[in-house]
Amino acid sequence: MTLNGSVGQQLYEKYRCDGCHGKTGDGTSDLGHATKKFTTDEKLTAFLKRPSDIDPGNQMPAFEGIIAEEKYALLVARVRSLQIDK
Repeated sequence: MTLNGSVGQQLYEKYRCDGCHGKTGDGTSDLGHATKKFTTDEKLTAFLKRPSDIDPGNQMPAFEGIIAEEKYALLVARVRSLQIDK
């Protein structure tokens, strides 16, 4: 559990991101454009914490207070590693 990718993948699975986004980011809710939409890690982290504040009507659950603050960077790195240039 020392590699960011491994820990990030574990977080991705623990919080069931793969349920909607699939194991590779191309599930029913595609992550292919997340890098373009959230151009900084801070913006992506803010979205993960409170998605409906950023995108009203978004059905993704809010993770603020659920994911430890120091784990967001690892999860963001995992999401960014799944990006597909579309």
